[in-house]
Amino acid sequence: MSTFIMPILLVFGSGGNILNAIIFLQKTLRSCSCSMYMIAAYFLHTIVLCFAMSTTLYSLNHRDPLTYSVPYCKIRQYLISAIFTMARCCVGMACVDRYAITSQNTHIRAFGRPHIARFIIITIIIVWLILPVHLIIYNTIQNSRCIMPGLYPYFFAAYAIIIAAIIPPSMMITFSILAAKNIRQMRRRIQPSSMDTIVGNSNIHLKQYDYQLLKMLFIDVIIYCISAIPSPIYYIYAAITLQSIKTAEQIAWQNFFSYLAYQFLLYIAASTSLYTNLLVSKAFRKEFQVFMNRFIVNEQQFFAVKSNKMINNNSFQTGQATIQK
Repeated sequence: MSTFIMPILLVFGSGGNILNAIIFLQKTLRSCSCSMYMIAAYFLHTIVLCFAMSTTLYSLNHRDPLTYSVPYCKIRQYLISAIFTMARCCVGMACVDRYAITSQNTHIRAFGRPHIARFIIITIIIVWLILPVHLIIYNTIQNSRCIMPGLYPYFFAAYAIIIAAIIPPSMMITFSILAAKNIRQMRRRIQPSSMDTIVGNSNIHLKQYDYQLLKMLFIDVIIYCISAIPSPIYYIYAAITLQSIKTAEQIAWQNFFSYLAYQFLLYIAASTSLYTNLLVSKAFRKEFQVFMNRFIVNEQQFFAVKSNKMINNNSFQTGQATIQK
């Protein structure tokens, strides 16, 4: 799984996230506060994919630093946990933003402003650089293994349940449902079109891509919930059976489930956004097509200019040689 699938996820996952961010930075989408949360999530996913998977791939053909380097043991899990949680919070705040922007309450709608989104993104990054610092303090190496010693696994199991399996999914699901409910109420009053939609006298301005953003978020939430739940389950099991005597087969199954829950599924979830966005959103496909057409045209112009320069240089050199003769 690491040898054959991870390189594919690394290339298409990180590349897809970068393309996602570029598309959301286009003029049509970048003015939306929800887009800012999504852009932050895509960049964070790119960072964690490149760091986590490249180090895993390195350990396949070299001595794994997790077996001998205590600083690496501490820093690696801290960074992976912190960055993944930042990305989750950004997706969760995008759901909150969609609820706010569709609310008829003017005070709630004020939450969906770009400068507020920028402030919240910076706050999320600072908070989640601080809160997981206990991983740096307690993780260590024993018997050539990077482990959580003593009673710390019990604390970490509770921590993982709260930050991965309770808070982000609850926030995402709750506010996605509330946003969908708000939109359903709007549609009862007026059918949305590709132009601005004004609902009643509440002065709520929505465009078609606002609905498309909510559809993309729904898919991201579903994929996240599927991928995030196994990780806390593993840590609960590991904490409960910490003092149990296990057979080699049980240890092998536990290690495999740890790899599947804490790494593989999370990497897949962080790699699929571009492809699910293209699948569910017509507006995103249109922006993607416009970007790719522009990119192809620019590439053709670049090579055309380069070819002309080479032809001119060759002509000049030939002329110089003729003059010398």
